[in-house]
Amino acid sequence: MHASTYRTKKNTERFFQSFKAGDEAGLNYFYHAYYDYYAWRAERFVKDDVVANAMAQEAFLGCGLCGISSAM
Repeated sequence: MHASTYRTKKNTERFFQSFKAGDEAGLNYFYHAYYDYYAWRAERFVKDDVVANAMAQEAFLGCGLCGISSAM
């Protein structure tokens, strides 16, 4: 991650506002910050890494579609 986009409270708040406004940079921030964690949690639940990665991907895709549609 770029030095200016580390997970800090200030960055999280800034990118959350960006995400709510429908900016793709906000979604990218949360994707890069949390994808690995969500995929790991899903893998512990379903015991299949392919399914777990698909679940994490779908979660972020759904967030992206909701964030973009609510900004319009």
